[in-house]
Amino acid sequence: MEHPVQCNCQKNKERMCTMFSKIIATENIKFKDLEKEIFRWMNEVGCLILRYILEKQEEKIFEGRDEKKYVSRGFEGTSVHTIMGNVPYKRRRYTATEECVTKTVYLLDEILKISSVKKVSGNVVEIKFKENKVQNKKIELNLELKNSVDDFY
Repeated sequence: MEHPVQCNCQKNKERMCTMFSKIIATENIKFKDLEKEIFRWMNEVGCLILRYILEKQEEKIFEGRDEKKYVSRGFEGTSVHTIMGNVPYKRRRYTATEECVTKTVYLLDEILKISSVKKVSGNVVEIKFKENKVQNKKIELNLELKNSVDDFY
C-alpha cells in the first residue's frame, strides 16, 4: 500500500516547501501565528489522509461485495464535514434489489456509518453540542446575574 500522501506527493511537497519558505522569510513572525499556520496546514494534511483512506476503503468494499446483490452504478462525488475541515471523496453508488424492491445504496457510508444527513461527522456534532451547552450556561449565568442586580436595586 502506498503512503497516504503519495497520491499528490510532488504537489504536497511543493506546498509544504512554500509554506516553510514563507514562514522562514517572515521576519517578525509571532509564535501564535506560527502555531495557527501549522495547525491549519496539519488539518489540510489530515483531510488528504482521510480522503485517501475513504477511497481505499471503497475499493476494498467494491472487491469484497456480493456482486449479485449490489450492482455498481459508478462513482459519485460527495463530502463530509469533519473537525479538520471539509473532506471531498468519491464513493460508489450501488443498486440493491430485495424482495422485488430496488434501492440506491452507498456501502462505504453504511459500513463506516457516515451520516447521510448533511454529511457532518459525529465529532463535529458533539463539539457543536458542547459549544451550545456552554453558550446556554453563559446565558443562564448572565440572566441570574442580571436578576440578582435587579433584586439588589
